[in-house]
Amino acid sequence: MSASPRVRVASWEAWRSADGRGHLVAACFDVTTGGWTPDADELARGKLHEAIGAAAVRAVGAGSLVVKDEREEPATHLRTYEGHADAALFARSAQGFVQAPEPMLASCFALCADRVTPGRCEEAVLAARFSRHFVPAPAPGLALRALGALVHHPDATAWGGATLLVLAGALAVATRKRPKR
Repeated sequence: MSASPRVRVASWEAWRSADGRGHLVAACFDVTTGGWTPDADELARGKLHEAIGAAAVRAVGAGSLVVKDEREEPATHLRTYEGHADAALFARSAQGFVQAPEPMLASCFALCADRVTPGRCEEAVLAARFSRHFVPAPAPGLALRALGALVHHPDATAWGGATLLVLAGALAVATRKRPKR
């Protein structure tokens, strides 16, 4: 998360079984956003996937997680992951917006790694409930909408920008101060 200085660790809890073969991690991250565009969804999900992968590496060494199931719920994106290292890995994540004093993107996950009873992990992670109340994403501001238009409609945006430039130039010429004769 050091590459994302605005991201705040809202909670981080980790448990290890008495025999050291089972691990459970539950964490949430927040970042304040003034506005949001759906174009940023995949980037945010990728950052959450990286955090889950890093937690898996810490818990059981190396391993990889693949998305097993993915779905949208009202104001929330849910993913279930599965993987294998020297232990069975199972994770579930939720990402959406919460309304604090201002809108914040909340990214939460539960990760379980078990070297002995893999089915126990899936049960534990699926039983986990995210205590955050998710709300719809904030509307993008003018800058984000302009950037979105530039990315998705470059020709129309270029023509619109050129038209505005010509109009601004014509207005400057028409309203310039004229020298006295």
